[in-house]
Amino acid sequence: MRQNKVQGGIGNKVGKTKRLLVGVLIIGALSALIGAGTFATFDATTTNSATFTSGTIVLSNTVNAGAACLSSGGAPIQGGAGTNNTNGCDPLFGAGNNKPGDTATANVTLAHTGNINASKLQLYAASACVSSAAPDINGNRGTGALCPQLQLTVKETLGDFATLTGAGCIYGGAGCAFDAAHTPGDFGANHQLAGAYNLGAMNAATTRYFVVAVSFPLSSDNAYQGSKAGLVFTWNLAQ
Repeated sequence: MRQNKVQGGIGNKVGKTKRLLVGVLIIGALSALIGAGTFATFDATTTNSATFTSGTIVLSNTVNAGAACLSSGGAPIQGGAGTNNTNGCDPLFGAGNNKPGDTATANVTLAHTGNINASKLQLYAASACVSSAAPDINGNRGTGALCPQLQLTVKETLGDFATLTGAGCIYGGAGCAFDAAHTPGDFGANHQLAGAYNLGAMNAATTRYFVVAVSFPLSSDNAYQGSKAGLVFTWNLAQ
């Protein structure tokens, strides 16, 4: 009899445990259904990518039949105003031994190789013209200053470097002739950045042609022997 009572007590406990487990499972199932219902809503999504790309302004400079010289130097363009995208290109004239009556001419081809249209192309002297001695191997030289003695012209032409176009005669006498008033000394003194020549807009992928010429007046005397004049022309392309 005692054994039967013990078995009956265990059976009751097992029955209660089963009922408790079933209840827990039902509650868990209901919770799962309710939770699943939270994500079963209508939905719509769109996206937009955003890419901002800058363009370039790069000036190519070719003197006569020389190689093209890029303002960037062919290297990545760095930041800092005036510290990059600026390059010293070929000299306009050679270092020949000129005499009175000689003329030196340089054909300059400028090409905008970037992809942003530029609102202006400017021409100006980087600094004043500098006259200095250029003695021969024996030290012979004169005392005259060539900067105010030489005569200078600058003009824009077609690709033939002869027919005027665009800005036409930029610097020089009547008809772009040589005269005593237009000299490297005058250009360097009066046409630095503040007195720059604005040569108009220049679109991307376009080319313009210029002729820079210097004349050594036939009237020049012995004072101008063994001398030289130095002037840096700056071409600037801006947006």
